[in-house]
Amino acid sequence: MFDKYIVLKRTTFFILLNFLILGVSNLAHAVADFGNPGVLPVGRHQVTFRFGQVSEIQDKFSDSGKLQSPGRMNKRFDNAFLMTQAEFKAFAKIIDNQILNRDVSSEVDLGAAEFKGNASVDYFAPQIARGITSIWSIGVAVPFVRYRSDIAVMNTGINTFERIGPTVVSAEQSPNLDPKIGRQIKAMIAGPRAIITNKLEDQNYKPISGRDEQFVGDVVLGSSLKLYDSKVVDFYLLHQLTLPTGPKDDADDLLDLNIFGKTQLQTVLFTNIDIARWLELGIGVSYNWGIENDIEKRVPAFEGDDIPAASTKETLAKDPGDAIGAQIYSLAKLSDYYHLGLGYEMSRQQADDYSGSRNSRYDLLEKNTDKASGIAKFKFTYSAVDGFLRGQEKIPYSVTYAFADHLYGKNVERELTHEVLLKFYF
Repeated sequence: MFDKYIVLKRTTFFILLNFLILGVSNLAHAVADFGNPGVLPVGRHQVTFRFGQVSEIQDKFSDSGKLQSPGRMNKRFDNAFLMTQAEFKAFAKIIDNQILNRDVSSEVDLGAAEFKGNASVDYFAPQIARGITSIWSIGVAVPFVRYRSDIAVMNTGINTFERIGPTVVSAEQSPNLDPKIGRQIKAMIAGPRAIITNKLEDQNYKPISGRDEQFVGDVVLGSSLKLYDSKVVDFYLLHQLTLPTGPKDDADDLLDLNIFGKTQLQTVLFTNIDIARWLELGIGVSYNWGIENDIEKRVPAFEGDDIPAASTKETLAKDPGDAIGAQIYSLAKLSDYYHLGLGYEMSRQQADDYSGSRNSRYDLLEKNTDKASGIAKFKFTYSAVDGFLRGQEKIPYSVTYAFADHLYGKNVERELTHEVLLKFYF
């Protein structure tokens, strides 16, 4: 019985572990491993230990498809911008009236706030699958996640307020000066970083600082059903149910990894075609249903309101945009022990939909949430299964290195993925 299990051409049950990396993006795609779904014989198991890292998630494809660094969030604090801010206008009137009776405010240029740094996710995801019937297998994957980021904001350029500062500091000593104005003066002398820090603090946001967080992500349940099997072609129907076991989006944190705490169901129709004894081709089409859930969000009051006030926070009904996708791969058996795979996956996702009870600007939350991506994939496998059949190996197992990278995208992070997979059969 065990020998029959080993010699089955397709014994690998593949669970796609959905990783939805970084912050603003909600696009789900399979991680780097890919290929033949297959089913397991009744009562047999496959255990996979998946180790991976997703880097470059600080870089994001814009709505026009341009890849942008964290510098996309840079902000110039020149006089033209400052004069559009109500708080600065009020401050300008005070200092112009109190400081030497001249138009000091028109001379203020604080330079720029520049965002730099990197962010990455490391994960360990044990998976187990079992053959329920001769044509149906099920499995579960539990990701353990470590999120690290050193994204920081720095002052750049020339701050002219440092020159005006001594006069302003003298005025600060006036007993009639509002303490809030004094605080603003100090922040302006310190530069844009201090202004942003004060703004976040005033609106009860968590500070922009380095992160090193560990948690359990969303659990994935998988199902593989063999619809048709012949010597040349097979058809499979795959389902993945993602459960919201991970941390939810934090409305008070601009840098949190808001990709967990979601419920979604993906359906994939997959076919494997034997081109030759050593070459296999796979083609799949998918539909991903984002299931509506409640989420706490801050709602921008106007276009460009990047730091909504704490008073705008409310619980909303979020309907994630559904996504359609397609994938193609080829798997070449270089020898009994070494296999090489190449793949490509594309997807498009509709914009999210938000609704609440305050009739606020929910449309601003929905802006630029439609997504598209094209991902190239590669894997190299060492398999001891054939060696086990010949009595040269004691355990049927395989080791795979896999890699994935975005070739293009829209409103998604780059996500450069490296994985190592250990698979055992029993």
